[in-house]
Amino acid sequence: MTVNEEENTQPNLTQGILFQEAESEITTFENCKAMSTAAVQTIRGKKEWTCTFTALPDLWHQDRDEIVYARTGEGDKIRAVSRTRLQPGDFATLKGIVTQRQVLVRGNTHTRLIYLNVTEIRPGLRASNSKVNGRSSSKKDPGQAKA
Repeated sequence: MTVNEEENTQPNLTQGILFQEAESEITTFENCKAMSTAAVQTIRGKKEWTCTFTALPDLWHQDRDEIVYARTGEGDKIRAVSRTRLQPGDFATLKGIVTQRQVLVRGNTHTRLIYLNVTEIRPGLRASNSKVNGRSSSKKDPGQAKA
């Protein structure tokens, strides 16, 4: 009796690790408008930078209705994104790793809520209304006396 070589080979099976982190893919969100002031706060003993954005529709994503909750807890990234000094109304391009997606249903509207671990932020247009972002657009002469 002869044994076929094919029957004698071991199957090439691999098993993933149960809680292994999936390969991280960097996702870019363009045309995002800050809804809140970016803040660094301490959560469970660790500093974390957070800011909430709304991803507005554009030419390629005309039906987009997304809220992006951006955060980072890494020290060097906290310093880098804090330098952007984002205020409500400012626009930015966000890059990072999506950790969770949810759909919020309000009546007939469906809004996607996206949690993003930020790797990079590129500030864009700044809100020009000083009432919106607390910035003063008028420059006063320091030598001018008050009346």
